[in-house]
Amino acid sequence: YLSASTGSLFKDIIILFAIVPQAFFQKMLLPTVSIFLVMVTLTLVHFSKSTQTDEVRFTDRPLPFKFITKFSTVFSIVMILMVFVRFYLGHAWLIIATFLSSLISSAAALASIGEAFKYNEIGETFMGAGILLALLGSITAKYGVILYHLGIRQSLKFLLPILYMVAIGSLTFYVTFF
Repeated sequence: YLSASTGSLFKDIIILFAIVPQAFFQKMLLPTVSIFLVMVTLTLVHFSKSTQTDEVRFTDRPLPFKFITKFSTVFSIVMILMVFVRFYLGHAWLIIATFLSSLISSAAALASIGEAFKYNEIGETFMGAGILLALLGSITAKYGVILYHLGIRQSLKFLLPILYMVAIGSLTFYVTFF
């Protein structure tokens, strides 16, 4: 969970680098890198205490064609839905749609809100909040899978990274934008 969330966060930072102007990316470095460093630290602490050394494999091939096809389809659907939200529901719904779509694909959510920012449809503060909500949605989706498989009692310890992410993200967002 921690390593998957940390890897996903790193991927999202790379996506941000590709889609937002350099000046805004630099402005978002404090919130995103702070959250990333917290996740890296939690991951390293967890693995240093872990006694499990077995490799976990879900498939024999690293990227099966069926997975690529499903992911591409889901990614496209999320992107199309985000465009509909932008044009038909307005920007007030975009922030909510960003969080909800990041439960499925944080990359699609970031790309969609990044496009709105690129065309000056939303401002920096709105974009920054959207980025943090997309990152939160991504880790929340992973927690949802854990909650489903382990139940509420055993999954409570996995809430800590989400709480750290909210606390650090909110604090650094406030420092950056206000």
